[in-house]
This record gives sequence, structure tokens and C-alpha cells, in this order.
Amino acid sequence: VDAKDNIIAFVEKPADPPGIPDKPEFALASMGIYVFKTKFLMEQLRRDAAEPGSSRDFGKDIIPYIVQNGKAIAHRFAKSCVRSSHESEPYWRDVGTVDAYWEANIDLTDVTPELDLYDRDWPIW
Repeated sequence: VDAKDNIIAFVEKPADPPGIPDKPEFALASMGIYVFKTKFLMEQLRRDAAEPGSSRDFGKDIIPYIVQNGKAIAHRFAKSCVRSSHESEPYWRDVGTVDAYWEANIDLTDVTPELDLYDRDWPIW
């Protein structure tokens, strides 16, 4: 990202992600959460559907195309989180597989889970 959080490069699940310039021990990662205006999204899906070499994958085709054309802005997850008193880092889990989804649900059964579903400062609606 640049200084204004415009995404200037996108690599899906790199083996060795580059560090953030101001925090080299951390890396930015796509959380798979995207916000689009409906018209723009439909345009991108139609464009991708007409592309013969596309694998029809958001992370491999659609998002990289949007980034290359200068229309993607990052949201820094850590800056928008309300942390519970026992949390040192915001809670996030990749639930892209059945096993990962199961593990994330089991995490909630801990006596003091990392994600407190009853935290009044961070309601879940």
C-alpha cells in the first residue's frame, strides 16, 4: 500500500510476505473481505467472465486486476478493532477450510476465548 492506503500490489498467499515499511516484522494480508458498489462489482464479474484465461478466482484474477487498475484501497483491520482487556492483538482467523472453520468455533468454547462474544464494547448484531 502507499501512504494513503491505496493498494499498489496484491499477491495471493505468498510464501514469504514482505514486511510493512513502518513495521517490518508485520505483513499486510488480504482477509477476503471486500466492499464494492454493486455496479462496479457486476462490471468486474462480467469482464472476468469474458476473459478466456481467467480461473474465475477473486484472489487470483479479479482483485489483482482491480489493483492493477488503481481502484483498490486497504482497510487496516487492527485500527478498527475494539480490544478486550485480555487481548494483545485483534482476533482474526482464516476459516477458508472446513477444519479451520471448526477450529475457530472450538476456540469460542475456551473459558476466556480470544473473541469474547459477550464483550459490550464490540457487539455482534
